[in-house]
Amino acid sequence: IARPPNAFIIFRSDFWAAEKLKPQPVERNNADISRIVGHCWNSMDAAQKKVYYDRAAQLREMHMLKYPDYRLKPAARRPRAQKMK
Repeated sequence: IARPPNAFIIFRSDFWAAEKLKPQPVERNNADISRIVGHCWNSMDAAQKKVYYDRAAQLREMHMLKYPDYRLKPAARRPRAQKMK
């Protein structure tokens, strides 16, 4: 079961959906897209972000209704292999 998206993820999805409609999208590399979207997100004021926080809350509520017993259970991280010197 996937986690419900947070406000930034919703903003990023909307940003990229609008960008793909342009004749020449900005970037195709996910790292570059996330960096650009991050700058846009950080430059937005609270009123602009509120739209995305409200949508995230709505999606979170729908997720809770659909999966009432859902609890986040992150998998334990495996230790990294040690580098040999």
